[in-house]
Amino acid sequence: MLSRGRTSNCRHVASLASSLACKLDAALKEHVQTPQEGARILRLAAASDGASRETIERALALPIDQGFDADTMWAALGLALRERRDPTPYIAAIREYKDESAEKVLEFITAARSSTNPADAERLLDGLPIEARGQAYSAALVVLGNRAPAEWRRGADRLLFVPERPYFSMVI
Repeated sequence: MLSRGRTSNCRHVASLASSLACKLDAALKEHVQTPQEGARILRLAAASDGASRETIERALALPIDQGFDADTMWAALGLALRERRDPTPYIAAIREYKDESAEKVLEFITAARSSTNPADAERLLDGLPIEARGQAYSAALVVLGNRAPAEWRRGADRLLFVPERPYFSMVI
């Protein structure tokens, strides 16, 4: 059901990063070669800062097996949580993926959402691989937005490549 590979053409994904929020449909038509790649990019665009309501709704309407991979699953879950949608299918698909870090990342997201100080959840990421830490930060940023610590925004940006995460505006 889930594919582990990165998008087939990272160059195209990188060129989309700056234009997705306002020109998604045109960008998808110009750069996307397959429906699966389009669904993948749609999931990341919808979880990005500045995504339109239409883009968010289109991504949430995708079947769980479209565009859902190691790089989009956390952003997709974060988007569902932020938009108060049922996270059950996302969590089930994440667990099906059998990622060794998944349970710790899920604990982190739960703790970050429920804490009055989201930074308290940071200790739950101890010992995780760098990519898992970056994806955890990414999911938390999608869920919490500006309530997330600035360090998590910088962490997601520095630990993950552009095709591995949504677009997040930078903090100074």
